[in-house]
Parts: sequence; C-alpha cells; structure tokens
Amino acid sequence: MARSDRIAKGVTRVTERRNITTGKQMNLRLTGFDDDALSMLVEKVQEKLPQKNITRSRVLRAACYLEDDKFIEKLAQLLVENT
Repeated sequence: MARSDRIAKGVTRVTERRNITTGKQMNLRLTGFDDDALSMLVEKVQEKLPQKNITRSRVLRAACYLEDDKFIEKLAQLLVENT
C-alpha cells in the first residue's frame, strides 16, 4: 500500500516506544568451552524463571550486579581455576 493510499484510507502509523541503549558494543570473545558453559547457565536460569525470556546478555548483565561477598569469593575462585 503506497503512502498516498494510506492517507486516503485514513491509515495512520502507531508510534512505538523503542528500547533505548547506550549504543556501545563490547566485543566479547569466548572459547567454545566458555560459550557452552554460558549456554548451560542460561538454560539453568531459564528453568528457574520460565515466564521470562532469559538471554546470554541478560545473564552477563546480571552478573555485573553481584554484591554478596560469598558470590564474589566464588567468582574469584572460578576465575583462578578456569582462566
């Protein structure tokens, strides 16, 4: 349908609110093993929250907000063991 046809019929565009991000991209390189581990973590979180759409980026963003000392100690231990 051409623009003039839409105007003649009274068809209007509905404005939509877009998700606004910073526009910055971070290049994240993962080995095959790390990629598989992240995918398994996403699946485990998805099982806990079936009503939400859990993505890899959402899991990584959530990890940025870990503040509990136990989790940070465990993360530090995993960094030493796996990297």
